[in-house]
Amino acid sequence: MKGYILTEAKFLKPFHKDGLKPNDLKIGFLDFLRELQTSGNDLSLYLEYRVTGLEETLYHTPKEKRNDTALYFRKLLHSKASVLEMKKIQVQLVFNGKLIKGDTLWVDYRNEKLPLDFIFGTAKKQDTGNISFYTASFNLTS
Repeated sequence: MKGYILTEAKFLKPFHKDGLKPNDLKIGFLDFLRELQTSGNDLSLYLEYRVTGLEETLYHTPKEKRNDTALYFRKLLHSKASVLEMKKIQVQLVFNGKLIKGDTLWVDYRNEKLPLDFIFGTAKKQDTGNISFYTASFNLTS
């Protein structure tokens, strides 16, 4: 699947017998951003990233700056959308917190409501059996 897959860690195999297969290349969120910025067009074809730590990064951002930080992350990711598409890269974003979609998408992490909609727009919920996850295009259009 092209685009971002946002899922809770508990919905990955082996934690869930019917779960999603975790992508092989595990990387922290800030390292992923750094790799996109420094490698960009030099990324290999068909990489499969499993990105962790976005909620931790937002959690440690001062509350009054979280929305602006999320928008900044969106801008960085959006700037590399064509590279990710062209290289047919798969990106799973794995969260330890609970993903919640109401009017907006957010992650409940350490009793904090952390904004994901500012980054991923209106991600679409997908249900397969007894697991659910969200998808968003690399262009991050709503």
